[in-house]
Amino acid sequence: MKISIVTSFPFPDGKATANRVKVFADELLKSSYIDSVEVFCCSGDSSSSYLMNNSLRVTNLKVDPIDKNRLFMRAFCELSMAFRLWRQARVSCADLTLISVPSMLLLVPLILNPRKFRIALDLRDAVWTYFGRGLFPRLAAKLLLTLFKVAAKRAEIISVTNTEEFEQIKQVLGYPALLVPNGISETKLDEMRSIKWPSPSVLTRLTYIGNVGIAQELDQLIDFSRDISDLMITIVGDGAKLEALKRKCECDNISNIFFSGLVPAAAVKGYIDSADILFAQIGAKYKTAVPTKVFEYIASGRKVLLGLPEGPARKIFSEFHGIEIFEVGNRECFLEAYNRLLKIEITEERNNNNVDLLRVRYLREKSAKRLVQAIENVIVL
Repeated sequence: MKISIVTSFPFPDGKATANRVKVFADELLKSSYIDSVEVFCCSGDSSSSYLMNNSLRVTNLKVDPIDKNRLFMRAFCELSMAFRLWRQARVSCADLTLISVPSMLLLVPLILNPRKFRIALDLRDAVWTYFGRGLFPRLAAKLLLTLFKVAAKRAEIISVTNTEEFEQIKQVLGYPALLVPNGISETKLDEMRSIKWPSPSVLTRLTYIGNVGIAQELDQLIDFSRDISDLMITIVGDGAKLEALKRKCECDNISNIFFSGLVPAAAVKGYIDSADILFAQIGAKYKTAVPTKVFEYIASGRKVLLGLPEGPARKIFSEFHGIEIFEVGNRECFLEAYNRLLKIEITEERNNNNVDLLRVRYLREKSAKRLVQAIENVIVL
């Protein structure tokens, strides 16, 4: 049997969405019931279709860069992209199509298509909870929630990434979803464990790696770090707020922050290798989000500084050693957490305990097996 996976993100590119989809594809191909998997995805590269191996095909559609600061244009582009993806996926004649979203607009072609086919819906973010209180945000949130509800009626499987989303979906739909947590793959865990301890330095080197967008609120990191004289910050990645952050540093004459921009996935390891502290943050309104890069941070053995709202991410990461969590937007809490982190001694024993916990609870392969089993139950019946 054949499974199609539809995602609006590049694949494989080493980012969180691609990592989740890659493990799904790999675990699906281990099933005795599944002969092949085809991933339909989008990127800025030229359109192409190629075999990653004998059983895994990737069909990539070229899309122009989207200005994420222009909401209506972004929505139009994502909707256009969704219809293009579905036109390709529809002719693949798969026995089941797995849709991996956070882009709810990817569901519109599904809803409008009268043809019945088997669907599994992997919900990575309950995005309707991220909107503010104004009239337009409330209308947008209601629209996205309605899209999800309608699409959910056609799905035979719905999976979510954390317990808070699990409870939300149970409340919205009246029945539970399948919990398939994010985490770290075996391959990435071994790669992160091979990173050496950083060489001594007069300055403390703090590094952020990931999307430089609205949700991360990295302007706070720039403001809060002004009170620390011996700190060097590196921001690795691209996103909607990158240029604004660069201008802020230039206007305020801030010289201890380096922006690398987007780097190849293979180069990320070098930035982790040279860091003393790894940083991540999500804004208060993204309380259901769990930044998956933190699992890789933990596996590297580095100290980790996290700005998190109350939610599943706090519960998950507070279980690990060498992590300090502060209240997002609170300068005093940031400085207290940073100073506590400097005093923490990282030992081999503590790192091993962290890795053991990752292996027991947060291996992507273990989580993916739950989804594969559910898909097997659907396609075999």
